[in-house]
Amino acid sequence: MNNLQRIRKERGIPLHVLARKARVSTATLWVWEKHNLPPATMEPVRRVAAVLGVEPEELLEPVKEVQP
Repeated sequence: MNNLQRIRKERGIPLHVLARKARVSTATLWVWEKHNLPPATMEPVRRVAAVLGVEPEELLEPVKEVQP
């Protein structure tokens, strides 16, 4: 699970709702979550981050492994 998916789920926002609010396609967010491929430009990343209430860099950071 990448940071986008983790944060989105923590906030209880469905993928299609985030896409609409951030003005990006659902497909763009799906690819980002499933394949860890963010958009090629920063503008959609900024819009998604704004909707989620985080800094864009937090969405792009490598996922921190949780130690058992």
